[in-house]
Amino acid sequence: MCPRHSPTHRNLLLATGAALICVIGSVCAYEPQAKLLPPQADAIQPAAQQEQPKQPKQSDKDKKTDKDKDKKEPPKSTPVLPPNLFSSNQNQNQPNQAPQVFHPHMLGDLPGTFARQFVPFTSTTTLTTTKTVVDVESGQVLKSSTTTTTTTTTTGNRIVLVPAAVLGAFKVAENESPMPRDRFFGTWNYFGNIHDPLNNAVPTSNTSLSTSSTFRTFNPSTESILDTTIATKANTVVTGTPRFTGNLNREVIGFEKTFLDGYASVEMRIPLLQQGGNISNFTFSNVGNITIVGKYAFYLDRNTGNVFSGGLAVTAPTGPGVDTIDGTLHSTYLQPWFGYIWGNDRFFFQAFHSVAAPTDPRDTTLLFNDASINFWLYRGTPSSLLRFLVPMAEVHVTDPLNHRDQNSAIFIPDFVVMTGGMHIGLPGRAVLT
Repeated sequence: MCPRHSPTHRNLLLATGAALICVIGSVCAYEPQAKLLPPQADAIQPAAQQEQPKQPKQSDKDKKTDKDKDKKEPPKSTPVLPPNLFSSNQNQNQPNQAPQVFHPHMLGDLPGTFARQFVPFTSTTTLTTTKTVVDVESGQVLKSSTTTTTTTTTTGNRIVLVPAAVLGAFKVAENESPMPRDRFFGTWNYFGNIHDPLNNAVPTSNTSLSTSSTFRTFNPSTESILDTTIATKANTVVTGTPRFTGNLNREVIGFEKTFLDGYASVEMRIPLLQQGGNISNFTFSNVGNITIVGKYAFYLDRNTGNVFSGGLAVTAPTGPGVDTIDGTLHSTYLQPWFGYIWGNDRFFFQAFHSVAAPTDPRDTTLLFNDASINFWLYRGTPSSLLRFLVPMAEVHVTDPLNHRDQNSAIFIPDFVVMTGGMHIGLPGRAVLT
């Protein structure tokens, strides 16, 4: 039998059991990630007065493990995306500024190519002959003067230098950046007062040459002495060739697409050319040679935008050939190149170095060295109407490596061209240069 308990003992046992039941119920009901049920109407309390579930106490061993983990695994930084004109998160670390890892492209120049070509001309000669017979003793003109006129015309060719723009924007530094990127682009260039480097103008000539000859004869029938005079006058007109002066409109449309996580890209350029001038034989409007540029970044710092890259540009003879005194040239150009960008907070420097080698040995191999200095004049926010202003100054040096003789079919002098401009960041990640 169970021993009988007094009321005081019975009440103490009941209170103790109730307390144990409450503790056990609280421990079983606690879940660190349990969903909160909607509160009962009579159990709603202010947020400040509601009790928060207690976190389980962490042991010293677990604390030590967490400390060691913190020491061994430093916090990971947010990765910076590669420069991309069409990326909406170009600078995740500084969302309130224009992306600093994006550096605008180089402007470029027009490398001058001159073809030595034949220009036809005509030569017209008018010959006038006059014959007169005079009696020596009396001085009387025995025979009236007779005049005959003959005209002869001949044609020939004259060699002149004429600008040839069919290659289009084949130079790798034209509208280019050493950084691989995704973009669509369109450019328009107008070049005025284009002329040959040498003054090949030949004016129209008009020359006259007069001759006269007299011979004496004896007329037995009249027993008189006669003087016969024959006078000739030759007038020759040779058509001239004016110095070629003209202008060129050049439009280029193209695209660039990256791959290999932004370390490489391929680009295509399609030039449209319209050349006008004072010599109708050398005016044209057509599609120039298409250029494909391959690019790979051997070194790429996506936090600063510094890059060292290289590749190959191939210009295919899709446009018309170049007529020269040595026949029509239709070369394919192979242009290995390397380029780089280096910059700090406000300035950045970029350059290209390349050699353009034609497949036709009659054509000229060219060495290109192009460099530019750029300055971040203004930086706005990505959502502002004016995102940035970047003025730049560029120097372009072109040197022919062969056929430097001015009598060659293709003549390209040594060029040093300085250009300047401004990159303007517009909404929608567009750039106007």
